Amino acid sequence: MKKKILALVLALAMLVCAVPTFAYSVRDAYSDFAASNPGFIDDLVAQGVSESTILNFLRAIQNNLYWQNRVNTITESNFDGALIDAVKTVSNASEFSRLQVALYKAYPKAAEAAIFNGVIHEDFMPLYESVKSMVFEHDMLSSLDDGSDDNHIIVIVDINNTANAVELEVGDTLELPATVTAETETGVIMDLDVNWYDVPSTGAAGTFTASGTAVVPDGYALGSGVSTGVTSQVTVMEPENNTGDNNNTGNTGNTGNTGNTGNTGNTGNTGNTGDRRPNNNDDNYGVTNENLDEEPVKHIYSFSDVNENTEVGRAVYALSDIGVINGYADGTFKADNPIRRDEFAKIIVAALDLYDINAVADFTDVPGDQWAYAYIASAQKANLINGVGDGAFAPDRNIRRDEVMAVVYRALDNRNVFKDKTIKIGTFGDDANIAEWARQSVYMLAQNNIVSGNTFEYQGVQYTNIDPLSNATRGQCVVMVYNALRMMGKIK
Repeated sequence: MKKKILALVLALAMLVCAVPTFAYSVRDAYSDFAASNPGFIDDLVAQGVSESTILNFLRAIQNNLYWQNRVNTITESNFDGALIDAVKTVSNASEFSRLQVALYKAYPKAAEAAIFNGVIHEDFMPLYESVKSMVFEHDMLSSLDDGSDDNHIIVIVDINNTANAVELEVGDTLELPATVTAETETGVIMDLDVNWYDVPSTGAAGTFTASGTAVVPDGYALGSGVSTGVTSQVTVMEPENNTGDNNNTGNTGNTGNTGNTGNTGNTGNTGNTGDRRPNNNDDNYGVTNENLDEEPVKHIYSFSDVNENTEVGRAVYALSDIGVINGYADGTFKADNPIRRDEFAKIIVAALDLYDINAVADFTDVPGDQWAYAYIASAQKANLINGVGDGAFAPDRNIRRDEVMAVVYRALDNRNVFKDKTIKIGTFGDDANIAEWARQSVYMLAQNNIVSGNTFEYQGVQYTNIDPLSNATRGQCVVMVYNALRMMGKIK
């Protein structure tokens, strides 16, 4: 399903040109395009780019072309150059960094054709020509669409509230479906993660119902009457060859707290096991020197989508073995999925053994019954996290790479790990995207091999971007925390 996404974005951008009058807006253009070309939108959504981001990108392109036209009239003869200039300018905006990264990583040749050579990839010329006719047909250059008359958020109009049924034997590990499908107003089908919070025990036979909540990602909103509640029927059967002497199996089912591990799905599947949640009687939680001096043990979890012999794999299994993370109910880790701010707060607190049940968080949007309250409070007490302004923490927002790097840097700096804090500015091609407050963190972590950038080659020259404004993935976070723990001497 590989398509030249850059050409898609250019084509979509041209479609924006059909928006100037009050009768036809950018949102109308996007909806029409999505309805007739769902595969293109699916490609972008599959890479973690929300439809709202695409919609706002088109609006920004339209705005840019409008102002270009005010200075120098855009005609069919100079339209190509004006459009490519608009794409270059808009792509550099921080809010579209995720889209920019996806384009460079997945389709470098198409990106080079437009960004470096100023041409549209030949594979999309037919689509380009058809969309270009719409540009002038709707006269988008005559007025500015600021989006004031429409809702920027894409609406989810349907969620499959019943996940697949599960059958297993008494004592087996319960693996609940990790996702359910949903449909947006533009007809795009997408998977939503499920946080399971009411998970039955597998210690006795019977038919039970597991309950959970579908996670609405950033950039989407629920339509009227749409529920995020999800259920799955769980059938627990007696073993076929039950000899009656299955006490150990019964104990396995009861200690299963494996079922309870699934219950931690309500943490947003950060992979932090609720069974390992610390309390006043548990001094061996997370990373302790005592635990780390022991010989390596057999892995606690096995992830079907993680290769242990990779950088991400080594980090995932190392943190899994010390109780910091686990995975999803279906036995996967989903290293490429984004991670929320509350989820990362839990990981960093667990990794550094900082959990404090008595810690208090003073963020206005983190109530005492929020599932990660104690972890967020512990991280705040340890001076690892800050809010996003106006007293808020934004626990449900995906965390960016620069934010993760800032937290990890503080964790290391608090322990006086860095002997030389001199940073070398200008190392990265996207240095301009590194905010001033994050500069020390980003460069110190890069210089100490805690984090690495995205390297690509163009005309024999290698460039490296650190992607500070991209949403951090689960794998990237785990690698950074793993490398930090190694630098602290907490793991080998």
